[in-house]
Amino acid sequence: WAFRLEGFPALQILAFGDFSYQGRFARYNALLCRAISNIDLTLDTPNQTSNTFRPMTENDGRLREYFDSYSNVLSSCPLDSILEI
Repeated sequence: WAFRLEGFPALQILAFGDFSYQGRFARYNALLCRAISNIDLTLDTPNQTSNTFRPMTENDGRLREYFDSYSNVLSSCPLDSILEI
């Protein structure tokens, strides 16, 4: 439900995987973005929405910058234990 048009229209990027450990698991991660172009990320509600997502590419410069600005949140949530007890 979150990914339908009625869900979170401002959601532009889906990140799946383990983004911790300075990119150690980067090859297993996936970044998806909405399957539309010309999104203005500065708006509270983007001017276009789509309910389909596609893999992000190198051509998604603005979305990549947007992700890089907030990716530290993802890196603080490792999937496995840092310390063995």
